Amino acid sequence: MDEGSDVLYEITKTRQVAGEPRRRWFFSHEQDLLVWVGEDGTPVAFQLAYDKYRKERALRWKPEQGFSHYIVDDSRGTVGPRTPVLLEAGMFPAAAVLGRFIELSAGIPPDIAVFVAARLREHPLFRPWYQKPGVASGIALGLAIVVTGLVLAQLFRRER
Repeated sequence: MDEGSDVLYEITKTRQVAGEPRRRWFFSHEQDLLVWVGEDGTPVAFQLAYDKYRKERALRWKPEQGFSHYIVDDSRGTVGPRTPVLLEAGMFPAAAVLGRFIELSAGIPPDIAVFVAARLREHPLFRPWYQKPGVASGIALGLAIVVTGLVLAQLFRRER
């Protein structure tokens, strides 16, 4: 895969940590994906870094812990020179991150792409566009106005 292309591609020489499942690392200029795989090669956990050149954040999912969301702070230098530190982050833009991940995932194995996308859809803040609070509340408000108008019209008719 061309390293300059706009897709995730695998870094084959990935540091492995003793006692952890094997790691696979997929890189793009916008997102980094670390995937931990079991002995049979199936994904068991992941960490997805996104908005790398703006305000880098990372979402981690492990089966025993669920989701953790971090801001990546590489300005502190408290651990070592320019060693990034993960700090708790706020809201996770789940639908936007999933959408961009799907666009970038053409270069990674399908089973890994499906695994990560499925977990992102399970995030508590994931809402498809048609379920976003703004859309639902707008529809609900519109219906409430119409119903209120109908009720008021009925009341005024009875009084005449």
